[in-house]
Amino acid sequence: MASAALEAVGRSANHLRLLITDVNLRGMSGPELVQAVRQVSAELPVLYVSGGAAPPAVRPDELVLRPFEFAELSAKGRQLITKTLPGTKMTTGCGLIAESGVHLGEFVRHRRRGC
Repeated sequence: MASAALEAVGRSANHLRLLITDVNLRGMSGPELVQAVRQVSAELPVLYVSGGAAPPAVRPDELVLRPFEFAELSAKGRQLITKTLPGTKMTTGCGLIAESGVHLGEFVRHRRRGC
């Protein structure tokens, strides 16, 4: 699924404001995915999700531990976006969860009704 995430970033790099990825992916690690994404979109903020300890390459401000509430994920994502991309207008939208290739809107609909 990491390859699908790379393809999606390549197609949509100018429209993405945040990449959410698990630390552990099939085929490569989250940090390896981010290293590849950085070649396409060097400034794209990244939020890692993990069920355990994160590797040293992941900063604490880039990490949300499972289980988490959508509000925590949203707040951490907003912090990263405003820190990394100052002046970015914050709107409700959809993004990408690289681990499963699931649209963030799908994730949100399962947690809250609507994207």
